[in-house]
Amino acid sequence: MSCTNHDGVNYWNDNKSDYLEESLESVDFESPKQQDDIFDNYSGRPPWYDSSGKMKEPYVVGLCGGSASGKTTVARKIIERIKVPWVVILSLDSFYKVLTKEQHEAANKMEYDFDSPNAIDLDLAIETLKKMKTGKTVKIPNYDFTTHTRLENNFTIVYGANVILVEGLMTFYCKEFYDLMDLKIFVDTDSDLRLCRRVMRDMEQRGRDLSSIILQYSRFVKPNFDKHISQTINLADIVIPWSYRQLLYI
Repeated sequence: MSCTNHDGVNYWNDNKSDYLEESLESVDFESPKQQDDIFDNYSGRPPWYDSSGKMKEPYVVGLCGGSASGKTTVARKIIERIKVPWVVILSLDSFYKVLTKEQHEAANKMEYDFDSPNAIDLDLAIETLKKMKTGKTVKIPNYDFTTHTRLENNFTIVYGANVILVEGLMTFYCKEFYDLMDLKIFVDTDSDLRLCRRVMRDMEQRGRDLSSIILQYSRFVKPNFDKHISQTINLADIVIPWSYRQLLYI
């Protein structure tokens, strides 16, 4: 797939705490009580169908930002705030490509570029999101960052959702993917903070040592952020500057 950056999207960075809530309140979700009634009266029909039996297309929120910017944390805060049942987080981390033997050897030596758009199977991510928007059951791959492998015959099965939160480095990179989203959010985090958080995460969760993390950051992470991610802030409907205080107002 050949994906390019996009023009013509207005930059919106007025940090109004009501904007996200108003955007989601405009969507006609069933209340939890209404959903219980649907299950009782319509033979277990999923709650992303209305009372007449017509499927309601899920509302898709895209979250973009640099590595360790806090995208997943923001996604969870959004879930807490909107209080809508049947919300799914779709992470692009699940769609890293299966590596060849040579690529796997390079990855073990910190010589493979995981931060390039080419490292992600965007075709599969797009296909998966399209299916989810039409209410189809999907199998989302599970990726092991310790071994750099997509786990064989190991999937997360998703049956449907009212809201889909899509998060990842390249969420706004490809127009075909971007156009599937109803609301776009960019998490803008200071580069020093992102590096510190990445170091802590990779050492604690992925078994990396400090020297390899710094090498990977300088060789791949920062150059790819500058080239492919930083300018996509201009595509966002909302820009969230990262701080604890800002998170309180999501």
